Amino acid sequence: MATGCLTGPRPTLSDEASLPATGDARVDALAQSLSEMTPGPFTASYQITNNFGAISRAATVVHDDDERRSITIGPVRYLIDGASVSTCRPARASDRPDAGDDGDNDGETGAVPAAGEDHAVLGSDEVICGGTLDDAAVSDLQVTHQFYDRSPATRLSADARRRIGPIEFSEAELAGRDAQCVSIPVDGGSKVYCVLDTGILATYQGPDVIIELLDYTTEIDQRSFDPAP
Repeated sequence: MATGCLTGPRPTLSDEASLPATGDARVDALAQSLSEMTPGPFTASYQITNNFGAISRAATVVHDDDERRSITIGPVRYLIDGASVSTCRPARASDRPDAGDDGDNDGETGAVPAAGEDHAVLGSDEVICGGTLDDAAVSDLQVTHQFYDRSPATRLSADARRRIGPIEFSEAELAGRDAQCVSIPVDGGSKVYCVLDTGILATYQGPDVIIELLDYTTEIDQRSFDPAP
């Protein structure tokens, strides 16, 4: 299988996207590719499993263009449109004004957003949206909304710098596309990272979390940019 080439400049997620050198140019190139924003359009579907909590959820990443992105992890949706960002989640019982009363509340029964949050009703779904990218909403999975790019770039770079043996390189076909993989021995075992030829994460296998790319397409569904998953 031919190695997928990561060519052409891509806009970075920040002016500080450069990562410390690991001492291995191939790892540095993969980490840098992950840290840069992959241009759309594309839709990537994942499964994320927290090995410690036996929690597994589906996740979907949709890039319309460099400014417009949607990242859905389980019931939580992160929306990015230029400088406008939000984290949307289903309303909880604790969001309701009658939560904890004696059941005789005759007032509104809709969800009440916390400070800085907005409330929306889409069909039968009540959704609370806050004007930040709140990674605490998915912390039980031990990932962030950047699980497919910037977060694994940082982890890959850090793991390579603290390796305790030689790094193994391989190639694979994942979700119908070429990927470059590295296995890095660290204290407690080896960690495997695979990066798609487009520059996003295809696989992460560690003792804490497993992230697997299930499907990749250049088609997008505009409903992915609605507040409710």
